[in-house]
Order: sequence, then structure tokens, then C-alpha cells
Amino acid sequence: MSRLIGFNSESGVEKRWHEHADGTWAIEVKQDLTPALDRNKALQTSGMPDNAWGGDGDVRWVAFVPFTVMMQWEQLYGFNYYDPDPEVQAKIDKLLSSNEWSYLRTMYTGRLG
Repeated sequence: MSRLIGFNSESGVEKRWHEHADGTWAIEVKQDLTPALDRNKALQTSGMPDNAWGGDGDVRWVAFVPFTVMMQWEQLYGFNYYDPDPEVQAKIDKLLSSNEWSYLRTMYTGRLG
């Protein structure tokens, strides 16, 4: 049996409760990533300078990481995306600089970190 327990129309995150015949249960979280990835790609190819968001280059919008990807990273790599620890942030920079996760970047050039 499955039932919807939450939906955020802004982020597209849907949460479902699954109850199994053996009495166990699971919560499924899913998200349509298409709008976010399309926006990231548009920003990557916009021709806008990478430092355009901060004016003087001190602040840059380098990536948009959807909630479900943050959850996936926590399961795969064992860290919380919001952890301010410099070692964790360095791991995130490394992931965002990799080809595997490049579709999360909003800037095209350079590497993070």
C-alpha cells in the first residue's frame, strides 16, 4: 500500500509512505529534476560571466543542487550538504567540479574549491 504524505509544488518533492505486507514500511522521496537541470544548463550556456551574481566576484552562484540529490549524496558519501565543516564543503566542491555532477553547476568555466 502506498499513500502520498507530502508534496511541495515549488520544489516538486513528493513523499510517499509505503507499507509492506510483512509490516515493514518505507518512505519514498522523489523529485522531477527536469526544471532544475534545464535552468542549470541555460545558465551554463547563457554567456553570463561567472562572477555576474556578485558584482565584484566575491559571490558567485556556482550550482543548484536539488534536495533529492543532497539526500543521495548523504547516502552515498556520508555527509550533510549543509554541514559548514570546511572538509565537507571541500568534498562538495570536488563533486561539483567533477564531470559526473557537472549538470548541477550554474557556471560553465573553472573548478570549485
